[in-house]
Amino acid sequence: MPPKRKVGGTGTSCDDAVAAAPAPNSGTAAPTDGEDQRLLRTSSRHEQPESGHPVDCDPPAQTEQDTEDLQPTGAAPTEEPYVTLTETQKTHHELMRELEALRQENASLRQRPVRRQASPHDEESPAQRPRFSSPPAEVSAADSGLGLRPTVPSTSSAVVSAATLTAPAAGFAPLSAVGVPNVAPGVDLAPLLKQRQSARLSRAGDPSVKIDGSDRRAFRPWERAISQKIQANLPVLLYHSEQIDFALSQMSGNLLTSMSHWISVRPDATFQAFLSEVESFLGVQFLAQEAREKLRSIRQSYPNETVSELYTRMVPLFNDAHTPTPEQIERFLDAIHGNIARNLSSGRYDSLEQLRDVAVLAEARYRRFDTARSSSSRSSGTRGSLRSRDTSSHDAPSQFGAPLSSDHYANNRKLCPTITKPAGWLGLWVAPSTTQSRVTPRDRERLKSQLRCFSCRGSGHTSGFAQCPMHVADSSKRFNMINALASASESSATQDPPKN
Repeated sequence: MPPKRKVGGTGTSCDDAVAAAPAPNSGTAAPTDGEDQRLLRTSSRHEQPESGHPVDCDPPAQTEQDTEDLQPTGAAPTEEPYVTLTETQKTHHELMRELEALRQENASLRQRPVRRQASPHDEESPAQRPRFSSPPAEVSAADSGLGLRPTVPSTSSAVVSAATLTAPAAGFAPLSAVGVPNVAPGVDLAPLLKQRQSARLSRAGDPSVKIDGSDRRAFRPWERAISQKIQANLPVLLYHSEQIDFALSQMSGNLLTSMSHWISVRPDATFQAFLSEVESFLGVQFLAQEAREKLRSIRQSYPNETVSELYTRMVPLFNDAHTPTPEQIERFLDAIHGNIARNLSSGRYDSLEQLRDVAVLAEARYRRFDTARSSSSRSSGTRGSLRSRDTSSHDAPSQFGAPLSSDHYANNRKLCPTITKPAGWLGLWVAPSTTQSRVTPRDRERLKSQLRCFSCRGSGHTSGFAQCPMHVADSSKRFNMINALASASESSATQDPPKN
């Protein structure tokens, strides 16, 4: 008689399990729907598993194939833990439920109607809007040539349709990127997809002007406005193709034509690649070089331009050139009118804004002084006649020659103040003189442009410099000092000094 098979992990035999099973009409509570699936009915009949062998106390006779399968393979046999019939019944019940769920989902897939390709001229209702829950499958080469949109198998919680396209470039949406959401890593798509069912594109927040490619400095503000509009309408503008189409709708002119052609031959482009191509097309990379060239020659147009207006004109150039703060302060000081900057050069400033505030106060004081001096000159007859002669000679040719070039001025400005010609000085150098003629307003501007002193007419410093020879009280010492400087200048001069 063959040994009885164990059905539990504790050594319980089939007879013991049958004896331990409760009688059908016992006084215990009736089993529930879930429990009666777990009871063993061993008294009258046994459940037939998928293998076809009944769950019986006596094992079935082994066939020749089974005997061959049970032959040792050389590896040490391992004893697997016993599985109770209750656990087997439970696992089978769970598998049956999952199988039923898959059957229902398969039936829903077969009943799903095939939708036609969306047209950019169709007006979609909220119920017809695209609802992508996952990226679509890759599109074959044949489908790409026909302009078909990729599709993705739908699930019980997702409805698939063609992507919504915005005018005016509906025909240039990427194919392989149409179903890829363009969101930050870690963002939960479920709330966005739920909002997408009823969300509509807001008209507020569009760029103030459509970019046409004529001004490359307009790209950064335009790009910022586009990004803010997409973030505010992310459920509607969720995919790369939709964001690209919206950006195209905010272009005009040659830029729209060029970028529409670019995206038509690159249907799998992402939104970031599209913006990079726009930036390259406009030549935004050359803004820094252009800004540095303008900063070298920019000057305050006094009295028509104030310090605040000069600051407003220079800050965009500083941003384009990526100028560090110390260099910004130096450039701004060089651009301020000389009579105003003279009182600012000795200060220390931590930021450009701090220098601007101090310069505005210094400019206000200088303008009051300039106004009072003009009023005093008009009130005096003699001074009025002298001022009239100065004004009449304002347009006369200057007696001090041509001004320094912008490159020479920028180079020599760094070598000041000095009373002797330093190494590296470019262009005109004039030694101090003992005789000075009266200068006109035009002569003053010419001396300033040559970095020359109003008092001694020498190069390299202003009249406020402490080492200027005109500050020496003793006339004989002053005369000897000026002659010594003139002799030293003649030995190293490259050209004759102008008449003064």
